[in-house]
Order: sequence, then C-alpha cells, then structure tokens
Amino acid sequence: MSGCLAKTWLVTKDLGGTVYRLTDACAEAYDCAAGSYCPAGYYAGSEADAAAYFAQAWWPGENYMDVDCAVVEGSANGVWTYQCACGNGFWCAANTAMPKFCPPGYFCETPAVIEECPKGHYCKEGSVEARACTAAQDCPRGSAVPEESSSGILWFVLISVVAYVAFKIRTRYQEDALRIEALEAEAYHDAVEAAELLKEKRAAAAAAAAVDVRGGGAAAKGGTGETYRIEFEDIRLDLPNGVTIMRGPSGCFLPGTSTAIMGASGAGKTTIMNLVTGKVKKTSGVIRVNGEECDSLARWRSRVAFVPQEDVMHRELTVFENLEFSAHTRLPADWAPSRKQQMIFKVLDSLNLAAIQRSKIGDEFERGISGGQRKRVNVGLELVADPKVLFLDEPTSGLDSVSATELSEMLRSIAEADGLTIAAVIHSPGPAAFAAFHRFLLLQTGGRLVYAGPTRDVETYFGAIGFPYPRGDTLDTMADYILKCVAGGVQPTGRAGAAAVAAAGEPWDHMTGFTKLWHASNGLPPPPADDAADHHRPSFHRGHPRRHVRIFNQIVSLLKQDLVDYPRDVARAFCPTRGDPDRPAISAVTTFAICLKRACRQAYAKKFRGFFVGTIAVYFAVGHVLASLVGEHLNVLGGYGPDICAQQYPELQRACLNLQDNSYVPAISSILFILVAMGAATSAATFGCETAQYWREASTGLHTPAYFLAKVVADVPLCAVSAVSIWGAFVSTFYSPMHSGALLLGFLLINYFGYFSGYLLSFLLPYTACGLAAVAAAVWWAILYAGCSAARAGHMRRAKWPDTWIYAISAPRWFMEGIFDATTVEPYEEVPSGPAKGEGYYDLSRQKDFYDFHTSYSKCMLYMCAINACLLALDLFLIVATKLDKKR
Repeated sequence: MSGCLAKTWLVTKDLGGTVYRLTDACAEAYDCAAGSYCPAGYYAGSEADAAAYFAQAWWPGENYMDVDCAVVEGSANGVWTYQCACGNGFWCAANTAMPKFCPPGYFCETPAVIEECPKGHYCKEGSVEARACTAAQDCPRGSAVPEESSSGILWFVLISVVAYVAFKIRTRYQEDALRIEALEAEAYHDAVEAAELLKEKRAAAAAAAAVDVRGGGAAAKGGTGETYRIEFEDIRLDLPNGVTIMRGPSGCFLPGTSTAIMGASGAGKTTIMNLVTGKVKKTSGVIRVNGEECDSLARWRSRVAFVPQEDVMHRELTVFENLEFSAHTRLPADWAPSRKQQMIFKVLDSLNLAAIQRSKIGDEFERGISGGQRKRVNVGLELVADPKVLFLDEPTSGLDSVSATELSEMLRSIAEADGLTIAAVIHSPGPAAFAAFHRFLLLQTGGRLVYAGPTRDVETYFGAIGFPYPRGDTLDTMADYILKCVAGGVQPTGRAGAAAVAAAGEPWDHMTGFTKLWHASNGLPPPPADDAADHHRPSFHRGHPRRHVRIFNQIVSLLKQDLVDYPRDVARAFCPTRGDPDRPAISAVTTFAICLKRACRQAYAKKFRGFFVGTIAVYFAVGHVLASLVGEHLNVLGGYGPDICAQQYPELQRACLNLQDNSYVPAISSILFILVAMGAATSAATFGCETAQYWREASTGLHTPAYFLAKVVADVPLCAVSAVSIWGAFVSTFYSPMHSGALLLGFLLINYFGYFSGYLLSFLLPYTACGLAAVAAAVWWAILYAGCSAARAGHMRRAKWPDTWIYAISAPRWFMEGIFDATTVEPYEEVPSGPAKGEGYYDLSRQKDFYDFHTSYSKCMLYMCAINACLLALDLFLIVATKLDKKR
C-alpha cells in the first residue's frame, strides 16, 4: 500500500487536457466518489492517527481547518484517505486526485457531472451553465466561445444607416429652410423696390428738404428715431504703475456722421474708444451722451456696437448664418421674427453682401469669400443688432485701396441714412477713403489731442499752424502727410508756425507742440504740465514718498477687484440683465435654442462622408483593434482549495489561492485609456476652436450658460455615436456574462467623462496644447487613478488626502470597479442556476481586497453620473468666471 500513501497520482489526458487521477494501487485501496477529490492516503491503526497525520501534512495552521474535507476509511485494512468536496466550477470524476476546472466546451452543473455544451450555446472553462449565443453568432455543439460572430458588422451597418438617415433628414430640413428664406428675401426686395419707386416720385421735395452733413453736421439725412451725440472732455487714463497713456483729449462723435480716428503708434486710438464705451475705466474726465454726463456708454450697451480689427466670426458657417445668429440673439425680444429677418436683408443690401449670403466664410483650409467681403461681414455682425453707436477698430486694414474706399463710403452712407454715430480707427487710408469720413480725430503718442473737427478743414488747419500740404510736390496722401508731421518728420514753416512756437517760448517739440497749438488755436487753456513728453517727467526713486502712495493705491485697487468687482462680474455673467425697458433682451431659454441650432450646424455641417469617416469608421476601427488585442478567451477562474495550495512553495501559495484568471480588468484598462484620451482630444475643439468668437459674442451680452449648455447638448450625439462605434466592434469578441447593455452604459459614461475633461482643458490651456494634455489626462485618470493596479489600490488604502480624494472623484476608478462587479463578482459569487443554484461559486473575497473593489455596478454607474455632473458644473463655472476682461 505504500504506493498510494501520499501525493501519488497518475497524470492522464482526458477532456480539456491534463487530469490528475489516483494510481491503480490507490484506486484499489480506497474509492474517491465523483464530485470529490482524494489527494493522499495513509496507513494508520486508527482514524485519529490518520486525522493527525493529515492535519499536520496537508492542513498546516488553523486557517486550513475549515475546508470541506473528511477522513475516510479505505477498502483495504488500515488504509485511510481524506476526501474533499470539489468546488463549483470544477470537475471531479471518480478517483480524482486533484480538482480540475470544468474544461472549455463543457459545463458542470455539479462537480460530479459534466455535459458537452449544446448547439447554440458556448461554455467557457469553469462554466456551471451554458450561455446562449445571439443570432449573429455561430455556436456549434461543444463551443468554448462562438466560432464566428457578425455582431460587429451588424452594429457597424446599423450605426451607419441610422446616421445616414439622420443626415438625409437634416439635408431635407436645410433645403426647406433655404427655400423659405429665399422667399422672404424676395418679398423684402420687392418691398424695397416699391419704396424706391415711391421715393422717386417725391425726389424733388426730398432733395429740397435734405440736409447735407458731409462737412460734419449733427443730423442724419434719413435717420429716424433716437440718436446719440457723444462728447468727451479732458479724458485721462493712468495705469496702476503710474504711467499715463491718455492725456486729456477732448472731442465728440456726432449722430449721422462717421469719424476717422488716426494717430501715431501708441497714440491711444483704440484706447479712447474703450474709455468711451466703458471697456476700460477712465481715471478722470467727463463723458456726455446727449448732454447727460455719465461714466461711459455701458448704460446704453444694447445700442452700442464694436467691430474688432480681426475678422472674428465662425468660418464654417455661411454669411447669412453668421448674421442671423447675431440678429436673433441681440435684437430686442419684442421684435417679430419677420422684422429680424428684414433687418438681416437690409444689412446684406447695405453692405453689398446679398450675392454671397449663402457662401461659407472659409478659412485657410476651405476657400470662402474674399478678404474685403469678410471685412464687410465683420461690420454686418454689429449692424444687424440695430445699434445707434458703432465703433470700428481698423476696419480697412489688409484691404486694397478700392475695397477700403468702398467700405468707408458704405459707413458714411449708413451713418447718414440711419442716423448712426460711427467712429473708426483708420490706418493710412487712401485719399478717397479718408475723404469719405465726415470728421477727423487725430492723436499724438501718449494720448495727446492734435485735431478734432471736420475732415474737410484738416488741410486748412495744418496749413495755418505751419504745415501746409505740398500738393504736387509729394507722393504722400493727405493722411500720410499728416501722420508724418505728427511723427516729427516735417518741420513747421511760415510765420504761423514760427509765431506759435515763439509764443510758447520753447523750441519745437512735436510730441507736445501739436497739442499746445490746438489749445491755442481754439482758445483753450494750455494743457497741464504733466502732459509734457515722457523724457521731461520726473522719475520716482525708491525712497520717493509718491512711490509708496502709488504702491498702496495698487494694492487697494487689486483687493477691490478681487473681492468686489470679480464676484459682481461673475454674478452678472451667470444672470445677465434682461436689457433696457425699450430693448428687452431675449430669455435664456430662447438663447439656448438659438445657440443649439447654430451648434448643430457647426457639429454636423460636413457631409455624411466626413461624419462617417471621422466618427463612425475611425472609432469602429479603434474598437476592432482593441478587440483583437483583448482576444476571445476572457474569463474568470477561481482559486484552488487551501489544502492543495498549502503544498506549494511559500512564494506560490498566495497565487494559488487567488483567482487563476480574471482577464476582464486588464482588458478593459486599454479601452478606458483610449476612450478618455480620444474623447478629451475631440471635445477640446468644441470650445477651443472658437474662443475668440465666444469672447466677442459674450461682450455683446450673450448668455454664457445658455451658450455653454447648447454646445454640450450638440456634442451629445457625437459622443454617443463614437462610444457605440467602439462598443459595437468590441462586443464582437467580448464574450462575458456581463450584459452588453451594461457595458455600453459604462462606455457612454466614460466617454462623456472624456468629453467633459476636454472642455476643461480647452478653458485652461491654449487649444494647440490640448491634444497632448488629453493624453496626459488619460494617463492621469485611466492609469494612475483607475484602481486596476494592485500596487495603486494598496497605496490608496494607506494614502492620505489628497490622494484618497482624487481616487474618489475618478470616474475611471468607478468604471473599473463597476466592470469588476459586473464581470467577476455578480456572475461568479453564486451559482446562477441548476441543482447548485445559490451555492458559492468562487471565493472572491481575496480578489475584492486585492483591488479594494467592493461597490456594485449600479452604484458605480451612479457615482460616474455624479462625477460627470460635477465636472460639467466646473466647466460651466470656468467658462463664465474666466477671461472676464475679454468679455467686456
């Protein structure tokens, strides 16, 4: 009997590979029933002696005494064996020496019975039941996994068809909208032609009554309704560091006229407009609107428009779509839609844009309208808001002389026809463009006034002070000659200039001389002494008392800005005013609807082919590659019994007790990283590519929360389609007890987390850095704080704040924990069906502690929803509360 006393078994080949059976000698000495295993026998005089031996040799320590084993007397005299019940998921035939997992292609409802997997089902290794295959899977009898699966192709086709139908519906809707807009435009033009015929009949009377304001009159020819006369006197701006950049110029902008603002570099041309409009707070001076003194034009914000120097507009939209958005978000809420449409058509006609209204603006990658047309669209974006005051920052820059003249004459005509008060910063205009402006405001470096009056009188004035324009003797235009004089390139000549300089008692200094001459010629008191050139001003050394006063004032100003102004501005951004009583602003809900319409145009402006390739095909290909890397044999196998593991080397005992296989967590980790990285990189373009456009629209009063939520809602289908595309390819080889719908929900939530992370990056970083930052974010969240690393999980159990806090708010961590529960815990803790239903399947307590995963799938998904909601709220706060200076 010595041949079967301990650790003796016969290695044979059976179902699914190696099987460990008792030797023939042991099988004769004692029988081991099916469903049990008998690792060893022992010759002893009594059961007590055998039990003592087995306890010492096979069950060392108290931790191994709770196994389901018993000492059994063999058929031969004096032979004893210990017999243990096999666990569920194992197959133990009669006379088994060591348990074996139920082989692939079979299922074992109890460890004593094994059955071949029926047709239409598949049975992974360690199965206690056969899992049904879907209609798209080929599962012959004895399948460990489906041999073929067309589910990926079916999902690909289904997603593509649904997207194609959606695009066809969108195209049909766009065609209907274009047809309606064409009819409205035709009706508008018919009405304009009828009005022109009526004007022709009354032309004589109208011409007699008209007032020519070409020289700078204050009334408009055809202007009706309210007008604004803006006067500023001795307006100054001192920076917190003590530098003065605006030294008391005075002048006016009159209704029904266009004013050209010119000056040398650093003269404060744009600054004076910012001071008048309230974008920058003046240090001192007086501003009057229609005779009423005020701090700035901020009170009349809805009536004031500002055209930036850059052509800031949405290049992927058409001319009409850009103007339409501006009109519908800025015109009074009580205007009927038809009236707003008429305003758009009017602006298109006045700026000669009607012929290109359906053309895209275009950019460096897609050809669109010309540069001159884009400048006019830039102006039209403000004119459709029906302003009464219009400021423009270098509207003719980058244009040829013909286009610049055409635009300048259009501005003159608009001012005269509608009674607008127009002021534009002009850089080196041609003679015709310069003459198109009614008035002229000229500034010297440092914000000193040189001239403010009618354009037609500027040549006379400069000749009177000693700078006559040498007609026929120079190639410089009038505007260029004046700028050369102001820059010191021309010395004064004649008695007038010499007399003025002599009267001042100083040598000629072009930096201050022009301002003194202007004051003298207009009977004004001399400019203050601190308006002298910068090199004449006294410097403040380190111990000068005024320096300490200045530093104190800077500190007080910064504290006021941080503690008072900033919270007030943020509150206003979240809850803007509803406009003036006579020009009510549209509601947040209406703004959301308008912004959503435009956001959908932007997101789905490309043809179906582009959407198919960029969203469906690419994500499906990525999912297919990941599915190929993951493989088909994902499974969970439990640990061996403690008595078996006790015979291993000490270093191998823990691995023996742990799960022998749990492929789901490492398989999902790659998907997790890809989804976060691709989602963040994609969504960064949602706001990052139109930051300048948003700043411009926000400065006009756009409701930022409505705009933000509209962009997010427009991204929802894109995010969902990309997640479904990856999921559709992935589930073709992801054969898991986890329901495919539950896996899809996890994919959707983690993809939204990636999208919301991309929004966050675009608010904090330049768009050019967002791609690399998206990868870094994926590494941070999906690898460092995903919880799938045992070392990381162990660290988290010992870590302190902030690591534990970051770990708690990590959506990838809850994603991994939910997948662990759905693929490993819920299906394998208890036998789901059959005679052993409800019994223990595998012991997962060690694995739960290993990963520190103890939360159910449903709770994990709820936590992910909460994290996504908080991240979205943080995104909203950042877009509202940052860059407030850009939104004024």
